[in-house]
Amino acid sequence: MLNSEVNPHRPSQIAPLGGIRGIAIVMILVFHYDWLGGFDAYPFASLLHRAAAFGQTGVDLFFVLSGFLITRILIATKGHNHYFANFYLRRALRILPLYYGFLVLFYFVVPWLQGAGIAPFRSTWWWWFYLQNVPATWTGLAQAGPNHYWFLAVEAHFYLVWPLLVYLVPPKWFSRLCWGVILAAVVSRYLFIYQLHVSAFWFTTCRMDALAAGSLLACCEANGSLPRERRLFFWLMLCLPPLGLLLQWQFRGHYVNLKELLRYSGFAAVYVSAVGLAVLYRESRLVKASFTNRPLTFGGKISYGLYVYHLMCFRLVADALPPKQHPILCLITSFGVLFLVSWLSLVCFEARFLALKRFFSYDKPQAIGRGMRETAVSTSVG
Repeated sequence: MLNSEVNPHRPSQIAPLGGIRGIAIVMILVFHYDWLGGFDAYPFASLLHRAAAFGQTGVDLFFVLSGFLITRILIATKGHNHYFANFYLRRALRILPLYYGFLVLFYFVVPWLQGAGIAPFRSTWWWWFYLQNVPATWTGLAQAGPNHYWFLAVEAHFYLVWPLLVYLVPPKWFSRLCWGVILAAVVSRYLFIYQLHVSAFWFTTCRMDALAAGSLLACCEANGSLPRERRLFFWLMLCLPPLGLLLQWQFRGHYVNLKELLRYSGFAAVYVSAVGLAVLYRESRLVKASFTNRPLTFGGKISYGLYVYHLMCFRLVADALPPKQHPILCLITSFGVLFLVSWLSLVCFEARFLALKRFFSYDKPQAIGRGMRETAVSTSVG
């Protein structure tokens, strides 16, 4: 059944999205575990490698979720007092303590424990200023830091710019802006791949289509058109995955750049369809059973910590239990340690900062135009 719950003052939760977030983080964990050689000693290793490679698209699913949830929050609170201050301060309390806490651990504590030297600031400053996806793209630049942090840079750039766009662009034009950003991302990838001859994987402008697609979904929900799109969502979910597999098989060699140009938008379309259907049918028994079970929602709850800590935990366990000698034990221990560390980080460290968010709750809406008020009232946010 479709859900039409609205809340004009405080955005409401959409329970299935927590489970979808859990799926996204597990996809990334499996991909990186295999990337570090975790499945090399298993029977049918080549098949496992191919299946695990799909997990890399978990970042696209995260981008869609971020675009959707953040845009819903911004639309719902656009007319509130302290719109900018509350958003940025609440985001800062959520992401900055763990982000910088891990950098301190990575750059100072771990080298000290290992008796190694500290990397020079000229190679690490990118990470301190959320610019680490720049040296990832142009590899000639001096860099030394956690490579997986590129994703957090893209997210931070989105958080920085998007509130201003939501505030300035009239609601009736915002959907067109989202489509423009999707097109700009494709053009950006074309320039990077065919003109600059560098990878389009890490750079912010090249990955904005998934974020904008999620934002477009939030616009559809806000203006009431989301139920009309469910047939399109079903067709995209049905047709795009087989087409993607065909392109993966066909686009090799000379066509690899074309595949790189198109695939991110394709994954964004599939994942925005999945999220859209989950939102539309959030009260259905099938969606609840699939996405609101405890393991997935727990993974979604600690997903930020899982992403930040996972490579460090995997490498530490692999040093103690080499996966080629102890494949099953290494797998169980790696994920067990990671989930334990991430949970402890949430309850013992991150929660202390998250508790401060109560000081930055949204006030009553300001007097705003009819169009924006209607948009805010018709929105519910996870």
